[in-house]
Amino acid sequence: MNSTHTTTLNNSDTNRVLPQEATANLMWQIVSPILLIFGTVGNILSMIVLTRQAMRKSSMSIYLTCLAVADLLALYSGLLRQWIIYTFQIDLRELHPLVCKIYTWMLYVSLDLSAWILVSVTVERAVSVWLPHKVKVICTKKVLMVNILVLVIILMSVNGHFLFGRGRIVYEGKVYQCANQSRDYSRFLEYIFPWMDLCFFCLAPFAFHLVGNALIITRLTAGMRTITRLNVATTEQATERRRQVSSMTTMLLSLNLVYLVCTLPISVYLIYTTYWEVDTSPEAEAQRRLTYVCVNLAMYLNNSMNFVTYTLSGKRFRAELISLFRRKMLRSGSVFTTSTSSSLSRSRYRGSTITSTGTNL
Repeated sequence: MNSTHTTTLNNSDTNRVLPQEATANLMWQIVSPILLIFGTVGNILSMIVLTRQAMRKSSMSIYLTCLAVADLLALYSGLLRQWIIYTFQIDLRELHPLVCKIYTWMLYVSLDLSAWILVSVTVERAVSVWLPHKVKVICTKKVLMVNILVLVIILMSVNGHFLFGRGRIVYEGKVYQCANQSRDYSRFLEYIFPWMDLCFFCLAPFAFHLVGNALIITRLTAGMRTITRLNVATTEQATERRRQVSSMTTMLLSLNLVYLVCTLPISVYLIYTTYWEVDTSPEAEAQRRLTYVCVNLAMYLNNSMNFVTYTLSGKRFRAELISLFRRKMLRSGSVFTTSTSSSLSRSRYRGSTITSTGTNL
């Protein structure tokens, strides 16, 4: 991820800006605001739709609402900073040591929380498919809230080292508001933390997603085969079975796939550059910057496009979204109609008054 070092805009060895570096700078300047706007609107719309009366009864809707909040935090604690750096040459973390600590910490907590909320949804969905008669006992709202609280506490603790390891230092007469506090901590961030991050942010969630989705698909496929083999599927039973392969399950599979595709590159990149990248030439550095931008924007794309995934793969979500906009349009239309009617009534009233006055004259 993009929070453990200070980004510079010029090559350290030469004032000449290489094509790869220029492209990287332009991508931060142009793509970042697009993702920020798209992600902000999409996540806010997601929260509005998921908290509507027809949707909020589902525990998955509550999880996905929390996911939208985590995605917004990730976008504004990470991507917004990068855009400001490359557009205005201002690093928000350099404003104050406290901002440095909290911004860095918040970014990693929100990104990890986004990953583990999806894990929680996958686990709950697997339970609902394999133990449909016990799901209301096992997956209650109380369990959901406790689960989210425990996740937040654990992830805050795991990433808590940023609150103590990053801050203000004075080095060779220069003051840095956001830097590593010691050489040991620098070595920890360079050689140990990338592996921790790879596990917490990518590999462990992916393992849960893989097992959970395999269980869901296996169970649903077996159910369909049983009905077909017994030849007892009435129209109602067949419809009910198809509903089990619901929009929520389809949405979940899509979310997990998008998450893996978008987040795996950044984790692999950080490990590769730490242990295997040896070329230190200006050209290689410029190429690394371009690659770094690409894998970061891919990661933030995941935080920005969940709304699109919900809309394309979730029938219930799509229906609620359409209903929301129709209701808004109907309200606007009714207000316009009422306003027009009132205006006409007042005009008629004024007209009759003027006419009678004219008659009197």
